[in-house]
Amino acid sequence: MSHHHHNPFVKRVLALFKKTHEEDDDSPKYPPALTAKYTIHEKKLGVGSFAVVKECSERSTGEKYAVKIILKKVIAGKEHMLDSELDILKKVRHEHIVSLHDIFEDTNAVYIISDLCTGGELFQRIVERGTYTEAVASDLVRQMLEGLAYLHSQNIVHRDIKPENLLFKTPAENAELLITDFGLSKLLKNNNEVLTTACGTPGYVAPEVLLGTGHG
Repeated sequence: MSHHHHNPFVKRVLALFKKTHEEDDDSPKYPPALTAKYTIHEKKLGVGSFAVVKECSERSTGEKYAVKIILKKVIAGKEHMLDSELDILKKVRHEHIVSLHDIFEDTNAVYIISDLCTGGELFQRIVERGTYTEAVASDLVRQMLEGLAYLHSQNIVHRDIKPENLLFKTPAENAELLITDFGLSKLLKNNNEVLTTACGTPGYVAPEVLLGTGHG
């Protein structure tokens, strides 16, 4: 008799387990609008405290992009900031800035499709090479400044320029350098980090931020 009493309970537990197990599964459900247009490759390009970045390709062209998946529960209360940043990102078009191509959303996450940079971080290259000629260094600085000048002309301030936020488009020696993660870098700091008004990473902060004179 007792066997029958247990049965529904066990069934319920198993059902519950199955459900939670599936949600943690490695093949997440994406918004249909997203998967209709892009194929998501499960290889993770990066995992941050707030987001996972994967590679995807546009079905119609085969063109590869990066998709940044930002979990809503992590940015709870800051959605309006994300929205305003994305509005900015949509307007930005420059050869030295990672462009946003598409945005999708479901109840769990925001999916941001942007340029795929396969050349790694400037920081990595500096470490690997160990040395840079002045000519190469000044060319990289020029590319970065062109991107920044464009942002400033659009009244956008990147408050977190550092080698990790500068990516090469391809692994080639002469690959273009692109600025990434601006705007979002301010919003999506690791929750444990203190966000003070003098922002940026110590050691790479723009002089006018430290001086408190405002940008421009």
